[in-house]
Amino acid sequence: MKKWIVSFAAVALCALPALSAFAGDDSNDKYSKNFNQSIMNQNITQDYFRGHEWFGDVYGAYIQGNGGYMRSGGGGGASIGYYFTKNFGIDVEGLTFDGGQTADTVNGANANLLFRLPIESIHLAPYAFIGGGENFTHIAEPFADAGAGVEYRFTQHWGIFTDGRYVDNQAMNSYEEARMGVRFSF
Repeated sequence: MKKWIVSFAAVALCALPALSAFAGDDSNDKYSKNFNQSIMNQNITQDYFRGHEWFGDVYGAYIQGNGGYMRSGGGGGASIGYYFTKNFGIDVEGLTFDGGQTADTVNGANANLLFRLPIESIHLAPYAFIGGGENFTHIAEPFADAGAGVEYRFTQHWGIFTDGRYVDNQAMNSYEEARMGVRFSF
């Protein structure tokens, strides 16, 4: 019996190298593992700014009035937007501010075209925008706006931003606005 076990073990040991010939070539196998490369040496990259990306903002704002109807004051708002590519997108926002001389509050809505230039290595994306909307007080007052800002991402989904814009509104004598807020992207 002992001879059979020793003989079987010898045949099995001799046959193992031959079985590898039937295993196939894994050079084109996308699931193959490279065990010679350490996990610590693998370069894992992650884009913080992506195309086909939805985002939502919540922000506080300060308006520097230029005399006339709109006075200086605070406010805030929220927006939702979408980046079609890594660089181009749109957003829609609702906002409210501490009034003017004839109204207690100024509420508005606007839409913008967005352009950003992400710097992935430092998770930073400068951006510019142009658009327009309406302020609603006792009457609807259309406006155009343009501005620029910067966004910093802590993770692929959470970041902060700050920007400034010029709002051209004939009825309210135009004004400047500074915003700072939190952004969630998904």
